[in-house]
Amino acid sequence: MSTENNDGAQPTTPEQAQMAELELSGVSWKNPEGALSKLRESHDIAFDPATGQVNVTARDGETVPLSTALRNLAGSPDGAQYVDGRSVKFLSKADFPDVRSKTSFIAANGLAAYEALPLTRPHIPSGEPKTQEQYRQLSRQDKMKLMRDKGPAWLESLPTR
Repeated sequence: MSTENNDGAQPTTPEQAQMAELELSGVSWKNPEGALSKLRESHDIAFDPATGQVNVTARDGETVPLSTALRNLAGSPDGAQYVDGRSVKFLSKADFPDVRSKTSFIAANGLAAYEALPLTRPHIPSGEPKTQEQYRQLSRQDKMKLMRDKGPAWLESLPTR
């Protein structure tokens, strides 16, 4: 998915692409520069002039579009200070209670922002996983920490489901 400016043209500079991704995130930002700075603390942000897209790579190696990283930041406690809290209501398509709220969101943010939303919010198990399925849902960082602390035998001892 390439990012486009308001006039439909592909961004030619990193700044244009970042602004387009901020809009595509579907979040109203109180402090967009602060949000980008917060992401830069733990991620590498790179502009691809060939596609006009900005990608974000976490220190663990996972790469996602900037708009996705911004939505994740908006929904986290670390991101609360950068967003207009009223705009973080919809983080997935499943969050819309009815058709009216979907059409309002699309009218305010555009179809691309709606299409960029995941179907459901990611399930993040709390505490130590009790099954291998819960373990697979953890972030790579959490998996690595558990492997370091518990070892592979611990994972093999967990039930599959």
